[in-house]
Amino acid sequence: GIYPGRTYRFYNGPTVYPFGHGLSYSSWDYSIQLATTRRVNVNQENRNLVSDLAVSVSNTGSMDGSASILIFHKGPNAGKVGNPIKSLIGFDKIFVKAGGAQLVTFNVETHMESILSEAGIHTFIVGPSSSYTLQMHIVEGGIIVP
Repeated sequence: GIYPGRTYRFYNGPTVYPFGHGLSYSSWDYSIQLATTRRVNVNQENRNLVSDLAVSVSNTGSMDGSASILIFHKGPNAGKVGNPIKSLIGFDKIFVKAGGAQLVTFNVETHMESILSEAGIHTFIVGPSSSYTLQMHIVEGGIIVP
């Protein structure tokens, strides 16, 4: 049957707070980028395969604080029947002094097998907001083209 959509992965209705939202005495800014790629040979062509994503977390507020960093994956068929809107694939909690920044690396290679089975645009999202994203195009044969 069709999943009723009662979790962050499937629910489309209104929410008071998004999944992963937390209260803080500080404000935060994020950026996400490729951190590590691995060379693979497919049909005599060398291509890059993503193994790590790096998230830069900046404490833009006036107080020291802790931030929970959540990284989600959204596939090309997200939200269609039986497919989640997004899936949590990594998380970490860090402490950053006011005005400071920290780089957090997430190994996504363990999730790539299931991701690579679906060609199209894949989006990696930091935090509950969709403001901080990294998109990749996956083509037939499991190649990621940033």
